[in-house]
Amino acid sequence: MKLVFSLFLMLVFVNADEMQRLDLIVKDIEQLRINYELSQKNLKRCEEKTLSLDDKNKINEKYKEEINNLENQIYFLNKIIKNKEIEIEKLKVSKNKNQIICKNNLKKQINEFPELKMRNSKKVDTVKDTTPTTYRVSQDSIIYSAIDGKEIDKWEKLTSFTSKLKINGWIKISGYFVNKKWRKADKEMWIEA
Repeated sequence: MKLVFSLFLMLVFVNADEMQRLDLIVKDIEQLRINYELSQKNLKRCEEKTLSLDDKNKINEKYKEEINNLENQIYFLNKIIKNKEIEIEKLKVSKNKNQIICKNNLKKQINEFPELKMRNSKKVDTVKDTTPTTYRVSQDSIIYSAIDGKEIDKWEKLTSFTSKLKINGWIKISGYFVNKKWRKADKEMWIEA
C-alpha cells in the first residue's frame, strides 16, 4: 500500500511539473508568434518605403532570417509539446492500470473474519449526529475525558461550546469559546446533557 501511495505521489509531482513546463512552452510559442507577426509587418513596411535596392535586399534578408529562425523555434517547441503530451498520456494510463490492479487485488482477498452476528443487549446506544450546534452550560458542570470517564475539568455556568454529536445523554465537545473566540477541542471532551 505504501508503494502505491508513494507511486501516486510521484505521479502527481511529475504531472504538476510537466503541466508547468507545457504552460511555459505555450507562452513562448505565443511570444514567438507575436514576434513573427511584427517581423512580417516590418518587412512589408520596408518594401513600401523607397529605399535603394541594396538596402531593401539587406533588410529583406535580415527579416527573412528572423522569420526562418522563429519558424524553426515554433516547430521545435511544437515537437516538445507533442512529446510531453504523449508522456503525460502514458503516465495517466499507467496510473489507471495501477488503480485497476489494486482494486482487483482487494476483491481477491478472502475475508478472514467469520460472519458477525448481532448480540442481544438491553442497552441501545442512541447516537445522534446533528448539525454543529452552540450550547451554553446552565450550571457549573464537570467535563469528562470519555462517556463515564475521568473528570478533566470543571466549567462555570454560562460557558459556551460547540458540538455535533449526542450519545445516550452525553454531548461530545468539539470546540469551546475563550474570550469570545472559538477554539477547537485538542482532546476528547464530554459533558452530560
